[in-house]
Amino acid sequence: MYRSIRINLPTPDPSQEGKLPKNPEVKQISRTAGRIYSKTVSLIRKVHEKKEFWLSIGAVKKSLKLKDYPLHSQTTQALIEGYFDALKSYFKLLKKGDKNACPPYKTSKYHSVPFKQSAIFVLVLHPNRKVL
Repeated sequence: MYRSIRINLPTPDPSQEGKLPKNPEVKQISRTAGRIYSKTVSLIRKVHEKKEFWLSIGAVKKSLKLKDYPLHSQTTQALIEGYFDALKSYFKLLKKGDKNACPPYKTSKYHSVPFKQSAIFVLVLHPNRKVL
């Protein structure tokens, strides 16, 4: 199933150089990404605390695939992979003997949204054309 989200971005104000105007649709997408990342963190921590083993990346992807998040599936996978990259660095620190290392545990309300190249496309319309 393909999901598409159309976002109408207003033209930026020239006086506020480098800043985009606030958009509630973008904020909602960022909040959904934060919810997915937080769910990944809490799922892995709960399983590790109760069962004393670490879930694999495939198991987490499978588990979160069952939930219906309004983001592209590859975006959800990229969020999960970002957590597992942080988890890999934790295991590397443990191998080196770092006693202060702890696994990634912070959840976030908002998260930056990673888009894989094959998941997005930009549609540029001519100003005189109408969208059907």
